[in-house]
Amino acid sequence: MPRIVVSALLILIATGGTPYANPPYENKSNNPALKAYNQGSFKTAFNLAKQSKLKRTKDAMFVMGLIYLHGEGVSKNIAFAKKYFNEAAKRGHAPSMAQLGLMVIKSNEKAGLYWLKKSANAGYLQAKGILGSMYVEGSIIDADADDGLRMLEAAADQGDHEAMRLLGNLLVRGDFIEHNIERGLPLLSGSVSMGNGVAAYELGNAYEIGLINDKKEIAEANRWYLKAAKLGNVPAMMKTAHHFSDENSEDADLKQAFKWHQRAARRGSPEAYVRVANHYFYGSGTEQDFKRGLSNVNIAIEKGVAEGHTLLGSMYFRGVGVDLDLDQARLQFWKAALMEEPKSLERIAQTYSSSKKQHDPEVYAWLLAAEKRGSEMSADSRIYYESNLSKKMQAAAESRAVFIVDQLEYAEKAPIKNPLVNDNEGRSGMADGPKISAETTIALPSGGPPGPDAAPDSRSTNNSVTEPVEGITAAPIAAP
Repeated sequence: MPRIVVSALLILIATGGTPYANPPYENKSNNPALKAYNQGSFKTAFNLAKQSKLKRTKDAMFVMGLIYLHGEGVSKNIAFAKKYFNEAAKRGHAPSMAQLGLMVIKSNEKAGLYWLKKSANAGYLQAKGILGSMYVEGSIIDADADDGLRMLEAAADQGDHEAMRLLGNLLVRGDFIEHNIERGLPLLSGSVSMGNGVAAYELGNAYEIGLINDKKEIAEANRWYLKAAKLGNVPAMMKTAHHFSDENSEDADLKQAFKWHQRAARRGSPEAYVRVANHYFYGSGTEQDFKRGLSNVNIAIEKGVAEGHTLLGSMYFRGVGVDLDLDQARLQFWKAALMEEPKSLERIAQTYSSSKKQHDPEVYAWLLAAEKRGSEMSADSRIYYESNLSKKMQAAAESRAVFIVDQLEYAEKAPIKNPLVNDNEGRSGMADGPKISAETTIALPSGGPPGPDAAPDSRSTNNSVTEPVEGITAAPIAAP
C-alpha cells in the first residue's frame, strides 16, 4: 500500500488551514460560545468566550483556539490557538486534545499521536476517525492500514459525521481502499445532513470531476457547493461565487456572487478580498464604492495575495482613481512577478510600450524575459522589434532580459538589484538608469475602477477608508 509521510489535509492543519476535524463540534455542556461557533456566528462566539464567567471553561478555550487557528473575525494566530488548545487539553477536553494533536503531529509525530490517542481513548469519535484515516492513508509511520480501516468504520458506524466523511471520501475516490460509490455516497451525504460542510464540498468536487457517474455533472456539483457554502465551507463559497459570476450560466446573479465573495472574505479567505474589491470597483452586484474597493485590495496585499499587487498596479497604470504613475504601476507588477503572478512581466512591458518609442528596447527586454519564464511572444511583436531594433539593441535587450530573469530566480536567496527603469529618462539605449526604490510609498488612492473601461472622470475626492466587510477594520493604504 502506498505510504504518504504527511497527508495533504494534515499539512493544511499544520499551517492553520482547512480543519481536518470539522464542525459541528460536540457541545455536551451546551456552552453558548461553542453553540454560536457551530452556527457560524464567530464574532458572537469570540465575545462570549471572553466573558469572565465563561473564559476559563474548557469549551470557551476550545472556541478561542478554533477562532485563532482559522482567523475567523480576528487575525490568524497559530501560537495563540495552540496555547488555548493546550490549556483545555490539559484539563481533559477531548476535542482540544484532537486539535492539538493535529497541530503538532507534522513536527512531532510522537506528541501528535499522544494527544490524538488520548482524545480517542476519552471517547471522542472524531479523533478515532482521524486516526483511522491516517493509518489507512499511511500518514503515520509503521501504522497498520487494516487497523486504521477498522477504527474508521467503527467511528462511522457510531454516527460520527467526520468519520463518515473521511470513510465516504476514501470510498468514492478509491484512494487507498477499493472504489465503492454505492457505499461511499450515503456516508458522505449522511455526513452533510449532520452539518459537515467539507463533506458537501467533497461531494461537489466528485460530481465536478466525474467520479460519480463517469461524467462531469456541473449542475449537481454546483448544488452541493452551494450547500457546502451555506454550511460555512470557504472553498465552496468561492466556487459558488464563481458560478454566480459566470455570465454564461443560467443562474448568473452578480448580487449572489458578491454575497458569497464577501462571506468568504469575512471567513478569512485572502483571495476573496481581491474579488470583493472588483465588485466594489465596478459596482458589480453592489453599489460602486472605490474606498471599500481600495481597502480590500490593501488587505489582500497584506495577506500576501499577488493579484492584489496586480490590481493596484493596474490602477496606477491607467490613472483611474489615482494619479497616473507608471513607476508605481511597475513596482506593483514587479512585486506580483516576484510572487509568480502570471503575465506580470508582460504588464511591465506594456507600461513602457504605452509611453515613448525610444523605450522599444526596454519593452523588448521585458517581453524576452517573460518568454524565458514560459510565456509566448506573439509573432507580430517579434517581427516588429527585430525589424525596428538594431542588432546591437537586440543583443542589449537579450542581455537585460537575462538580468531580469536572474533577479526573479535569486530573489529569495539574496537582496536583488531592482531591474525596473523609470519612464522619465527618455533614453534610447539600455543603460541601467535610476531604479525605483522598494520602499517607495504608495499614496492613498482617491478611488476608481482599475479596468480598461473605467472613466477617468469617475474619481472620488473623498480619501477616507471604510471597512471592507462587516467586522473587519481596514488599514490605510501603504507600501505593501
